[in-house]
Amino acid sequence: FDPIDLTMRVESGRQFDRIERESAFRISRSGYMRLARTVEQWELVQSTIASGDYPDTELIGPDRIAELVPGIEVDDVVGAMYGARDGYMDGPELCAAYLEIGRRSGVEYRREAAVLGLEEDAGGLRLETTRGAVHADVVVNAAGPWFGAVGELLGVRTPIDNQLHEIALLAVPSLADRQVPAVQTYFPGSGENAVYVRPEGEGRFLAGLHSYESQKESA
Repeated sequence: FDPIDLTMRVESGRQFDRIERESAFRISRSGYMRLARTVEQWELVQSTIASGDYPDTELIGPDRIAELVPGIEVDDVVGAMYGARDGYMDGPELCAAYLEIGRRSGVEYRREAAVLGLEEDAGGLRLETTRGAVHADVVVNAAGPWFGAVGELLGVRTPIDNQLHEIALLAVPSLADRQVPAVQTYFPGSGENAVYVRPEGEGRFLAGLHSYESQKESA
């Protein structure tokens, strides 16, 4: 519910639409909902949606939730944010689309070029790698789980809390002919470890634990 985070999510949606137009990448648009279980959470959802332009987000009540997700228990649910066009993607397919669009746009890729360090010079920034130097005005650290280690090489302390989450693949034959949206039971700021469930083909679902809270033990 942070305004900057919301802005990035909306812009990401626009960019994914563009990537789908320009490549073979596709999002599995099963729909997605995040549940609100208390009146306070529901009021935050309502005020957030009312304060911005989120045309793809619908606020729905327990009856509609139960209609979209057969078998779900809604006795402790006040409502949900629901995006019918939301869904899930395949990470490697997205990376392949980035490569394809980047090459068409003139991006130069250097494979297997480990970062060694960064220096400032008169012309801007000089990034040292195992395959030579790269001169740039801006360096973006997009190293994923190596984000912290690369940040140290660049002279910027960038702590990251890597987490390992287990998931289960469930078969529900009775839902093989139904399109069921992904369901997220975690609510930001709740401090809870919660469960998400998303479709993975006809009558199959992935289920796992999810939280924005750090899992590191306090020192």
